[in-house]
Order: sequence, then C-alpha cells, then structure tokens
Amino acid sequence: MSDTKNYFKLISLDITDSTNNEAKRIIKNGEKSPFIVIAREQTAGRGRQGKTFFSPKDTGLYMTVCFPIEKDAKDFLYLTSAAAVSVVEAIYSLTGELCGIKWVNDIYKDGRKICGILAESVLSESPFIIIGIGVNLTTASFPDEIAHIAASLKNPSATADVLSTEIASRLRYYFDSGTFTFMDLYRKYSIVLSKEITYIKNGEAQSGTVTEILDSGALSVKRDDGTIETLDSGEISLRLK
Repeated sequence: MSDTKNYFKLISLDITDSTNNEAKRIIKNGEKSPFIVIAREQTAGRGRQGKTFFSPKDTGLYMTVCFPIEKDAKDFLYLTSAAAVSVVEAIYSLTGELCGIKWVNDIYKDGRKICGILAESVLSESPFIIIGIGVNLTTASFPDEIAHIAASLKNPSATADVLSTEIASRLRYYFDSGTFTFMDLYRKYSIVLSKEITYIKNGEAQSGTVTEILDSGALSVKRDDGTIETLDSGEISLRLK
C-alpha cells in the first residue's frame, strides 16, 4: 500500500466537536495539501442525514481523510464507496475478521453497526473531498436510541493508530487510481444484495428486493409490484440475522 505517513499531514487532537468540522476549518484557513484529522474524542460527531455519531474518549477511531481536488467534486463521489471497502479491507488485514457493508456506507459485524462514514465536499479556494470515518473499537455501552444496533470491533489487533494508517493507505490508492475497480469488492462485501428492503420514496414507504449495485453505488431494486427502481441516496432498512 501507499506510504501514508509521507503523503498526508497528520493533525492529532485530544478532543474536537467533529473531525469533519475541524477539517473544514483547516481548509478555510488555507490548507492545500492532503491531510488527516484524528481525535481521541468528539463532542458532536456527525453522521449522514444529520444523525450523530457517539464518540466517547479513547474507545474508537475518529478520523477524517482529506484530499484536495482539481475537478468537480461529483467526479470523486466514488470515494464514499471506496471508503467502505477500505475499512472492511483494513479490518480484515489486521484481525482476520470479515465485516459487511450496509448501503450506503455503514459497516456491520455480526449484525450490528461498528462504523459510519460521512463524505463531504468543501468548496473553497482549494476544493477538497473530506471523508469522515468513525469506528467503534472498544466502546462498551451506547445511548439507548442506538444500543439495539451498535457494537464494537473489540479486537486488540485493531488499534486506532494502526487501523487509521491501514484505512488511509487504501483510500489513497483508490483516490490515485481514479477508477471504479473496487466496486466488485463493494458488491462482495455487501449485506444487502438479494435482500428484501424497505425505503422511503416521495414520502411513502416502499419495499422490494435489491437486484444489483451499480458502479455508481446506486441500488437497483425490484419492487413488490415488479417495477425496477434505482436508489442513489437515502436510507434503507433490512432484517439482519
């Protein structure tokens, strides 16, 4: 994998509101090179669609990987899927444990969520793609609203320092390659392919079976009435066993 330490500037913090927020402040202050923000604790960790990410001190990996870009940000949105693959590969390389990807970019182990990913574009004098990754490593208890679904990796081989390097190295590789070749791995690790799901479309609950994951990361769903629908954003629910 890539020489991560010599490629990224590392900003290491004891505490911050959110590593994504911190990354945005650094970019607005004039940073132009690739960098990583890592914090031991987040007081306002953020997830997709305005959700929070529980981030107690020294029990998880809370990081944001930041790439300057020269093209339109939409050309690099594939990195959200690449991040999910990078996390699964990094965990497997360190622990031998295989996790799964729940669309869009949540990582699950034994039916419970251990990682969330939030990718954002930052438009400034030097535009960036920033990819926030939160992994529950040793967190023992969670707030009531997520206690039924959240869990921790609980493997001593995957420390925050080592895991962050493994993830960032893979992400840099996918960023430099600029291709969708990793999508076969995304499909391999998916836990939604061929599964029945429910989702919200135009304010109404719909259900169907996932028949395909496109190279763009979108889902192709065969609805209960037989029609085919493509989902490129949103949240889905499925029964995990």
